[in-house]
Amino acid sequence: MTGFPKSTVYDIINRLKKTGSVEHLPVPGRPLVLTPKKRRYLGRLLKNDNATTSALMTTKLNNLYPDLNVSTRTVQRTLKNKLNYIVCRPWSVPLLKESHVEARLQWALNHIQDDWTHTIFSDESTFQTFRNIQIVRYKAGNPHPVHPMVKHPYKVHVWGAFCRQGPIGVALFTENMNSAKYREILQSQLLPNAYHAGYGWNFQQDNAPMHTAKLTHQFFVINNVPVIDWPANSPDLNPIENLWAILKGNVERRVNNWVMKKKSLGANDFQGIIQQEWDNIDKNLFFSLADSMSDRINMVIENNVENWKKSEKVIKARHNLWHKMDDDPDSPYTIESILQKVFTEEKLKNKDNIKFGVTVAWMFLDPTYDQIEISSLKVQERMN
Repeated sequence: MTGFPKSTVYDIINRLKKTGSVEHLPVPGRPLVLTPKKRRYLGRLLKNDNATTSALMTTKLNNLYPDLNVSTRTVQRTLKNKLNYIVCRPWSVPLLKESHVEARLQWALNHIQDDWTHTIFSDESTFQTFRNIQIVRYKAGNPHPVHPMVKHPYKVHVWGAFCRQGPIGVALFTENMNSAKYREILQSQLLPNAYHAGYGWNFQQDNAPMHTAKLTHQFFVINNVPVIDWPANSPDLNPIENLWAILKGNVERRVNNWVMKKKSLGANDFQGIIQQEWDNIDKNLFFSLADSMSDRINMVIENNVENWKKSEKVIKARHNLWHKMDDDPDSPYTIESILQKVFTEEKLKNKDNIKFGVTVAWMFLDPTYDQIEISSLKVQERMN
């Protein structure tokens, strides 16, 4: 009757019995310096520029409220505890054009049912002697840890390849990679060891210039190397990128321990560490990385399908296709062939199965309910 919850009414009655008043009891402790209005102002600053520093936000807040005199530390605590903002370094992702997004999505749809058990994944990466990525811990009150660095660290390039069954090969080199060097590595590392991937193996590589060079292509043809097509700017699809990250972390730990022991680290020593860490990779890691391809492909579809469906090209194609479906009595041929592959002849007598098949066939073109009904009737008339 009052429009208030029962718990609110009971709370007011109990407060009246105890204190003789319905006023809220004073909240213990010092009141918050930043009121909800001021906190909302901080939220607007971050919404406009999420890279704004806490010091700059403090300055703007104090300028807007001259009598406030809030500290940067208070702003930082408010952002964390009241507004639930987290400080992080953004993840690096490939810079993709619309054409890249469409190509990645089409590739994912083409390969969603592929078996990656016998695929050899390959890539190149660069290792250097001194990195500062490893996270360490130290007790409060002790000096902050330091990490010795050199101005020009020694670098070595690494080509590696693996399959679900284990490593295929690794090659370390310091010269620049070109088609000749790439073919030399393939000759010595890939061809003798590809059989480890099992019968019917195929080879994955990205679209780097030395990979797609004319002489490299001839090498693949002459040696009967089946190469998988691969979308541009898609390192996230290649599981070997995760392998590089793990390997570099292991190498960095070995190098740090080497330096802590005051031992001189030469080029041969560094390359030996890389080779040893490659040889010591857990075999279960190869299983999980190869088996992750299905999840990677599904993620590409989930992340890109909505943007793809909203693109101008697809909207135009959708309009043209449904216009053709309305005007051309022979247009259901495509759907008819899809349904015949999915359902038996007996099941195709059920109009619900036909409607389901039509819906799946056109799911990426966002048909309306009326369009599904019309298309289903046309297909049903042809097939019955």
